[in-house]
Amino acid sequence: MVARIATPIPAGTVSHQREIRARHALAIIGLQQIELGYESIVVSGTWLGSRLGVTRNTAMAALKTLEKDLGWIRRVGQRGSALKWKLTKFVGPQGDELRERALLHGAAVDALASMSYDEDRLAELVAAAGHPAWSYSRARRAPGSEELVQILGSRAWVAAIHHYAALSPEEGLGLPKAALSKMKRQVNAELPAVFDRHAPLLEALDAHAAASGAIVYRAERDALAAAEAAVDRARIAEFRIVNAARHAARKALAAVLRKAWSDRGPLGRVPEDVAELAAWTGEAAQIVAEGGLVVQPSDLASAREFLANHVIYRGFDAAKAAKVAGFVFRDAPAAA
Repeated sequence: MVARIATPIPAGTVSHQREIRARHALAIIGLQQIELGYESIVVSGTWLGSRLGVTRNTAMAALKTLEKDLGWIRRVGQRGSALKWKLTKFVGPQGDELRERALLHGAAVDALASMSYDEDRLAELVAAAGHPAWSYSRARRAPGSEELVQILGSRAWVAAIHHYAALSPEEGLGLPKAALSKMKRQVNAELPAVFDRHAPLLEALDAHAAASGAIVYRAERDALAAAEAAVDRARIAEFRIVNAARHAARKALAAVLRKAWSDRGPLGRVPEDVAELAAWTGEAAQIVAEGGLVVQPSDLASAREFLANHVIYRGFDAAKAAKVAGFVFRDAPAAA
């Protein structure tokens, strides 16, 4: 995690904005893995968005960037609507450089691994990636204005990471040289403790979050996220109940229909000769219409699907199979 966050990537791999957000997201995901003690964790767009201070869709886009464009994480499962992720190992031509970066920042790696974050300032910054001060601090755009603007954000966090990763201005981790210099000045003005190795970083972030309203904004967002998660869980539970009922109905229907067009069933065996198919179709439709084979209206689509598959199995094309199935299992006439 440390190596990925603190290593520049080739220009043009992704846009600057996506690179910055991906680095910030990776730190939040990685720290969650450390604190939970798991190699892989469930990360939803709602959860990640609440920590980055962005919408669910934007957070999902960050996960996509991490997985598809950068290859820093991979999905290993799913729980409900949330995917399960783990960080990828070093592979390819950049693997050796990443290993060297990890060794270069060994003190930060050790501090994170032991969860003694205050032993190294780079580790402290990584551990504080999800602090509300970064993504939720707000200020009025101008005196008397009701419009609020973000004070820090992912760019500020990346600028601080850049400083302690001891990189050159040309290696801005997604921040162009001029933007990097400007952002560092802004961070220093808002949070001078960031660049003072001896100042307590967490205390400074807490104070800034309290003064800027970040704590309140984050609490509001977490409440909304919790409500959205509850709705998602209810939808998933409902879907599973409905899906289980549909599966049971289809299974029962399949058992009936398998016999229906066998030699022993009421419809008789589906013929392979095209000259006999029309007669068989008419007789089968009459048996169904007269109640010789009862199919509930809600199961008609499944019945047609099963019959069409049998007709195709007998050697007929899909168009003819669909026509036969539609004729045999017709919709009940509407009530007058």
